[in-house]
Amino acid sequence: MEKTSTLNTYKAVFDHLPAACILLKPDHPRYTIIDVNQQYIATLRWPDEQFAGKSFLEVLYQNLEIEKSKIDRDTLMSFFLQAINKKCPVEHDVLKLDIVIPDSGEVMHKYWTTVTTPILNDQSEVEYLFSCPTDVTVQHELADRGIKLESAARIQREFFESVFMQAPVGIGVWEGPSFITRMINPALSKFYKTDSRNLIGRPIFDAFPESGLLWKTIMTHVLETREPYIGVELAVDLQVNDTVERSYVNFGLVPYYEANGSMSGVLGVSIDATQQVALRKDLEKSELIMKIAVESAGLGIWDLDLKTRKVFSSSHIWIAGFPMEQSSYLLDEFLTHVIPEDRNLLDDALNGPGSHFTTVLRTVWSDNSLHWIQLTGNILRDENEQRVRVVGTTLDITDRKELEQRKDELLSTVSHELKTPVTSIKAIAQLLERKFEPIGDRITVDLIHKLVNQIKRLTNLIHDLLDASLIEGGKLQLNKNHFHFNELLDEVISDVQRTTNTHKIVLQPGPSIQSFSDKERIRQVIINMLTNAIKYSPTADEVLVSLSLEDKCIRCCVEDFGVGIPKEKESQIFERFYRVIDDKHSGFQGIGIGLYISKQIITRLNGKIWFEGKADGGTIFCFEVPQF
Repeated sequence: MEKTSTLNTYKAVFDHLPAACILLKPDHPRYTIIDVNQQYIATLRWPDEQFAGKSFLEVLYQNLEIEKSKIDRDTLMSFFLQAINKKCPVEHDVLKLDIVIPDSGEVMHKYWTTVTTPILNDQSEVEYLFSCPTDVTVQHELADRGIKLESAARIQREFFESVFMQAPVGIGVWEGPSFITRMINPALSKFYKTDSRNLIGRPIFDAFPESGLLWKTIMTHVLETREPYIGVELAVDLQVNDTVERSYVNFGLVPYYEANGSMSGVLGVSIDATQQVALRKDLEKSELIMKIAVESAGLGIWDLDLKTRKVFSSSHIWIAGFPMEQSSYLLDEFLTHVIPEDRNLLDDALNGPGSHFTTVLRTVWSDNSLHWIQLTGNILRDENEQRVRVVGTTLDITDRKELEQRKDELLSTVSHELKTPVTSIKAIAQLLERKFEPIGDRITVDLIHKLVNQIKRLTNLIHDLLDASLIEGGKLQLNKNHFHFNELLDEVISDVQRTTNTHKIVLQPGPSIQSFSDKERIRQVIINMLTNAIKYSPTADEVLVSLSLEDKCIRCCVEDFGVGIPKEKESQIFERFYRVIDDKHSGFQGIGIGLYISKQIITRLNGKIWFEGKADGGTIFCFEVPQF
């Protein structure tokens, strides 16, 4: 009866222990389960029928994910054997158990530490093993998290130290109030022209006393007021090899705080601005030289914002006809000074396909004086290729234009004066030609032929000069009429062919075309193109001519196989009095006015004229005019 009462008391106590407990037989290696309390069952969430009379290790492994659980069978049994052999409690190492809950199949990730206590009988033999596992999952996870945090902190420290040391700007930390160098990176050491080992642990102004007066005052102010300080292009005098060298630095100084929040010194970041200052001074010197040159040349510089149509200028105002005290104006204000017929020229230039333009406008100043203004501009675009600004120069070319007008007037007068005697000389030469041809005096006839040809050249030159003066004065007359273009082309080819024995002019097959235009002016253009083709292809023996109808426009092309036109000269070919001067073109005669006149004629006929260089040498000149 007493034994039963004792057993019941044991059971009541065992079952209600707040800790999980299990009672095992010391029958190595089976370790049969004698009893488990309710706390053990609740903790493991295994049904109690899995325990009684079964092997502890068998039950344990039956309810674990072995691959994930960090538990070794032999190690666990060795702890039990230690308790048996030593006959004293043994604490197991922390074990990771991934416990499978039978009802749900859920896996619990747990960390356990266990104390196994041997229970001895009266003969001091181990009769039972009393094992109490303790769940240390929370403590383990906290410890693990601490390790990870420490590792992350170490990595972060290493990262910041690496950034600090590799930063392309100078960085330093100085502890006050003596400003002992605590940290300094290579970039700042390089600026100081010394090794960091010479600075660490030393007051910075012991190393550079010549900089102490200014810099120590600044750093002390930051340290005392806790207010940052920013400096731009501040001069620093450093003594290097017994000489003091002046450098310049952009820098920022801020209070330096420790991890506990206390301020211990000053942190500085600096960028060597010595080269920047030198370049700026050179730039200022260049800008001054350019300003002097611009003002000496009478040039104005302007900047147009295409969105606001506002023009900013410091040296262009007077050229545009505005008072000198102004520094900006609206483009529409400027256009009110421009003669109405010229206003479209500026719009065409701003909206043209190119990014560079030059145009000439006539303006009337406030004193009613007429001025010729040459505008040269470069169009700037944004990332979307939209036009946003135009910058350029302005030049008052009134004096030049007046000189050109006087020159044109002189050319016109001289040409008119020459026209009459040259016509008389030509008539006399033709009379002599008719008189001497029947006689058979070949020497005299040949000389007269040469005289007649030279007179024709002189006559053509006089006509070209007259045309050029008419074009410049806006007085070139156009007389349109109906004619057969093919007949005109045949006539011109026949006339030009008689002037050359070296080249054959070949007209390629084309359509029959009727036209309404200025027949004589077009004749003049074709003659110019053919004579140029013959002149500039001295080693060739053929010139090709083609005629076609393209979108109601008549296109005529002349192809030669000559010296060609250099790429860098192409943009100037149609300018007045322009001639290509190089080794290939040195032997050719002319004054550079034929193509200028041709372009002006075709332009006034609402057509276009152009040329194309060929890879194998030679050039193709073409023009197009409306058919009607």
